[in-house]
Amino acid sequence: MHKVLFSLLLALFMAFQCGATEIGHINSELQISKVLLVDDDDDGYDETDDCPNEFGNSSKDRIGCIDSDGDGYSDPSTNWNLSDGADAFPLQSVA
Repeated sequence: MHKVLFSLLLALFMAFQCGATEIGHINSELQISKVLLVDDDDDGYDETDDCPNEFGNSSKDRIGCIDSDGDGYSDPSTNWNLSDGADAFPLQSVA
């Protein structure tokens, strides 16, 4: 969430500095700001990372969250449980 807000603010600042008055100019500035995002937890995901502060390799229910058994489904956590799509068996690769 912090990265999205930062990207939006950066894009608006850049558009203002460039004198952009059309949506097309602002859109191109947003594209540039996406490139500037950093993968803070080094898991290979940046703006799509659902768990931006922890390294993870989940890809089916959430992107970039801890997946202990490597089956693609993230482990349950305080804010993500089985009813949300978390892995029912986080230590078994058979989901």
